[in-house]
Amino acid sequence: QDTISGLVVSGSGPTAVGNHVWLNATLSKGTNVTFHVDLGDGTFQSLKSINSQPAVHFTHLYSTPGRYVWSVYAENLVSLSPMMTRDVSIQQPIGDVLLQ
Repeated sequence: QDTISGLVVSGSGPTAVGNHVWLNATLSKGTNVTFHVDLGDGTFQSLKSINSQPAVHFTHLYSTPGRYVWSVYAENLVSLSPMMTRDVSIQQPIGDVLLQ
């Protein structure tokens, strides 16, 4: 089993309440890896990478506007990555606008 290194986290930008946001977590090295993410609203998810590709894709739907901080780390039987964070902004959609 390979040790873990090079965790990179990317994700979608600001979006409106009710729209899905996405988060990708990838490693430059590591096998049999489980990725863990705290989505900042009390939701936690864990995904195991498949086919020895050290990468996963998370999606989430927020019901309340605000700034949320995602915290992500990866682990396997021989190592643990440092935690990475990323902010995401969820905004209230603008309703009907009447311009005169």
